[in-house]
Amino acid sequence: RAEQQRNEALLNAEELTRAFKTYKEKITEKLEKVKAEEVVLGKRLINCEEEREKLNEKCVSYRKDLDILEEQLRKLKEENHSAKEEIKTLEAKNTEMVSMVTRSDRKIIELESELSEKEIVLKEKNALISENAELRALTAQQHNRLKLCHQEIEDSREELNILETIISQLALSTSEEIKWRHLKHQLLSSSMKEALSESCCESNKPLIADLSIKLAMKEAEIQKPHANLTIYTGSEHLSNDHKGQENSRLCGLETEPVKLIRSQGGK
Repeated sequence: RAEQQRNEALLNAEELTRAFKTYKEKITEKLEKVKAEEVVLGKRLINCEEEREKLNEKCVSYRKDLDILEEQLRKLKEENHSAKEEIKTLEAKNTEMVSMVTRSDRKIIELESELSEKEIVLKEKNALISENAELRALTAQQHNRLKLCHQEIEDSREELNILETIISQLALSTSEEIKWRHLKHQLLSSSMKEALSESCCESNKPLIADLSIKLAMKEAEIQKPHANLTIYTGSEHLSNDHKGQENSRLCGLETEPVKLIRSQGGK
């Protein structure tokens, strides 16, 4: 029985040995697999570390980019705010400019209307200036004619003085002759006296009539330029009235010898 137990123990030992070998082989195989897997995992770990470092670098780079983008975003927000403020300012300026343009348009319309009125006034003024120049030229012409008339009046006055002297001498000589003949022929009849007086007057009548015609022509020549000058020179009314009064006075002085001559002729 002990031998049987020993045999059984040997058998158990052999089985345990075989089992141990099998287990060892399995463990060895597993260890080899684990080592192989450890090598692979080590390589993978190294690769992961490298990838982690790369990812960390990328993360750092991305963070920097993010910071830059955030800064840019902040600047853009500030610029956007400034742009909005500038837009508001520009809108206010635009509104003001539109108002100024509207006022300018109204002012332009008013100035154009005023310019049109001033152009009309200027045309009227130019027309008045032209008319005034024409009137001045006509006035100068009438003054020249009036000077000629005054000269003719002076000449006529001298002629009148001469004619008055001649007429006075003729009247005096006629009167003296009549007196002398009256004294010399006191005994003549009244019919003879009347015939003698009529013959003397008849001898003077042609001369008196000729002088009267000349004086009437001079009066007409004097009155004609005076009337034209009064019509065309309204601006010189007072001076022309004064000259007209002077001409009237001269004409009155000139008509007095005519009246005298006519009265003497009637006598």
